[in-house]
Amino acid sequence: MKIFWSLLMVLGFSFSGFGQEGLTKISGEITFMTSTRAYVLFESTTEILKGDTLFFQNASGSELIPVLLVDGKSSSKVVGLKIGESSIEKGDIVYAFVFKKKKEPEKDTKEDKSKAGNERIHGQPLEQKKKSIDPAELNEQKRLEALERDSLRQVKLLKRIEERKKRSIGRVSIGLNSNFNDRSPNHTLRYNLSFRDGQIGNSNFSTENYIVFRHQSGEWAEVQDNVFNALRIYSLGIQYNFKDESNIWVGRKINPNFASMGAVDGLQGEKTLGNFALGGIIGSRPDFRYYDYNPSLFQTGAYVRHASKNQAKYSRTTLGFLQQMNNGNIDRRYMYFQHSDALLTNLNFFGSFEADLYENLDGKKKNVFRLTNFFVNLRYRPFKNLTLSTFYDNRNNTIFYETFRSYIDNLIDQETRQGLRFGIQYRPFRMMSVGVNSNFRFQSDGGNKSRNFNGYLSYSKIPLIGVQASLTANMLESSFNKSLNYGLRLTRDIWDGKISGSLYFRKVKIEYLVNDRPPVLQDLAEFSLYIRISKQFSLSLTGEETFNRNDNNTGRFYARITQRF
Repeated sequence: MKIFWSLLMVLGFSFSGFGQEGLTKISGEITFMTSTRAYVLFESTTEILKGDTLFFQNASGSELIPVLLVDGKSSSKVVGLKIGESSIEKGDIVYAFVFKKKKEPEKDTKEDKSKAGNERIHGQPLEQKKKSIDPAELNEQKRLEALERDSLRQVKLLKRIEERKKRSIGRVSIGLNSNFNDRSPNHTLRYNLSFRDGQIGNSNFSTENYIVFRHQSGEWAEVQDNVFNALRIYSLGIQYNFKDESNIWVGRKINPNFASMGAVDGLQGEKTLGNFALGGIIGSRPDFRYYDYNPSLFQTGAYVRHASKNQAKYSRTTLGFLQQMNNGNIDRRYMYFQHSDALLTNLNFFGSFEADLYENLDGKKKNVFRLTNFFVNLRYRPFKNLTLSTFYDNRNNTIFYETFRSYIDNLIDQETRQGLRFGIQYRPFRMMSVGVNSNFRFQSDGGNKSRNFNGYLSYSKIPLIGVQASLTANMLESSFNKSLNYGLRLTRDIWDGKISGSLYFRKVKIEYLVNDRPPVLQDLAEFSLYIRISKQFSLSLTGEETFNRNDNNTGRFYARITQRF
């Protein structure tokens, strides 16, 4: 508690420095995508550096999710590598955090005035020119609009950037996550290493890894008994890249063409044949309990992928077959299909499904065709500032090996992952965005139903004080409970780009409908500080206090130091 209120006071006083410039959030629009990269248009990319992370704001506006890693840029556009299983699409808005230097006062000398008075552009004095439309800027805008309509030219530009010498990008971080409560206080240490080298020593080899070592205080005996109680290897291996964009991967990796099956331990390869690509997988699945290597979970599969390069229409289709074993017996045999397409101008489609092809019930083995996981999404942008979306999802719930979500956020995620969803996002002007989403889950027998309504209002920079504000509200009702929560988040650069911070306040009410359990009434307060000590070294601090009306209060403190290289 003392730590929480002390840092809260520091942050509160720091917000008084509103007049300073520094760490700034700028927005860009995704104009084109491939399977591994996205092409983002900014007003300017001067302050964006290779290796920087681009973020996507979730539907509620309460969370920034890292989705792209900057791999190349021009004066107004950025190419980013996708991070993890991000669900970004063309037309989405992403954000970069950049450092803007203070402008030095201009020297008002006779020589400068004389030079400015005599300088002319296209026959107009400089002062007059500033008030008119710059023909060069107008031509550039027309060129960008033409480029967006021509996906073939975008593909060629991406290829030219990919042909440049690729540099390695790495990050090491150490984090402390402490929970303070009367029942089970605990402290968790988390060590993280991520590294990617797209061209090792100017060769055709590349590598990537993402490794986490996480353990709680007082549980070191469990780690000594089995290191995989703490160690999580999400990606680790090496890839050989052929000149025709074919490749072979050895190690652990999630295949983007078969993302739903998770990571593969073993050998993966892909051969490119014009617009088609043939791929193969042979190896095993990570162990369900510890996520370590388990050869008894053998799996093998193959897929064919087609990517259209038609300059008027982009589409991508994958069809694959996979067989998974368990101790020598067939565990599952299924087909996977995925398709993305620009059906019409500003209308994008994405769909995927899985169909089981084999079953063994009571010792009776037979071939079947049974549709299992199914997902379809439509996104329409009738205007530049308006986006309409809908999707239907009956995929299985995701298993999280680690998560920092609160109880209410986990509850909402579980109850809304499946079902039918509608969404509207609108930007009345550049600084403001508003959105409403609704989710419905239902069954033919009326069981396991749920309804969810979510809305947000975000203002990226309030005049005079420069604070970003985001107001969110969520209402959920299921067969077992109903909840209402709403909150406000304020974010601001505090000191000359070296320190930024945020304040978050939230009210939560959860009522249980199936037993006499008392309702959960919570008030949550959170602060965050981000300190950039140098270009590559940073420190982040987060403190949170949950005030429970019918239970003891709970405090949480999280700190992380990060070194990039």
